[in-house]
Amino acid sequence: IPNDPRLPGGGGGTVTGLYNLVPEKVGEEDLYSQLSENFGEMSENWHGIDVSLNARLGNGLTVQGGTSSGRRFMDNCAVRAALPETYSWQSTQAVQTTRVTTSTGALANPYCRVVEPMRTSFRGLGTYVVPKIDVNVSLTWRSDAGPELAANYVVTSAIAQPSLGRPLSSGNVTVNLVEPGTLYGDRINNMDMRIAKIFRFRGTRAQFGVDLYNLLNTDVVTAYNNGYSPPTATRDSIWLTPTAILPARYVRLNMQLDF
Repeated sequence: IPNDPRLPGGGGGTVTGLYNLVPEKVGEEDLYSQLSENFGEMSENWHGIDVSLNARLGNGLTVQGGTSSGRRFMDNCAVRAALPETYSWQSTQAVQTTRVTTSTGALANPYCRVVEPMRTSFRGLGTYVVPKIDVNVSLTWRSDAGPELAANYVVTSAIAQPSLGRPLSSGNVTVNLVEPGTLYGDRINNMDMRIAKIFRFRGTRAQFGVDLYNLLNTDVVTAYNNGYSPPTATRDSIWLTPTAILPARYVRLNMQLDF
């Protein structure tokens, strides 16, 4: 792992548990079908809890809110140990049916067990109808955990050969230098507001309103560049460069007619 203060622990060290097919085995397949129980167990699940609140109070006030907390767990290490030519959940999932699917370039994925931390989202909604003037005011708010981050490093034969003892048999491979479930972006907070005038006539109800999105005009990052390259003396690394942010505040006029 390159030395880089932006990486967990400042970089350095090694990523272990990587595989690379020997050159004479590239392209070979064994289509002999067996029961999945011959290779070990694998599992994936999600543990969490949701809490919701919905209250209709007096004077036209309605309040809703809640939280969602949970984490994902995945373990296919037993299958990976029995079948090192396969990798990840997608490839080893085929063992449960009739065929083992191999992917040479994917053998560089060493993370067969992923335990995410508990991540929590919050949400809230409040609406109020101002008496006498029939104006509806509403506000919504969300706070979500930031996106998971990776550092996908393209490893060439020149980098791998000192430890592998030979060139890579399949060209360059991509290795994630960050263990899944350990690095996340900033929380994403957003607030929207709506003000609408209500008109009633002859059994018909109409609303003319103004919607304000991203009321606080925050510019939180929602997506990052996860391709890693170490910085050099002449070039900065574009790793974790924002590729998308929350859309800027904008206003939309609307009309709703109920009859």
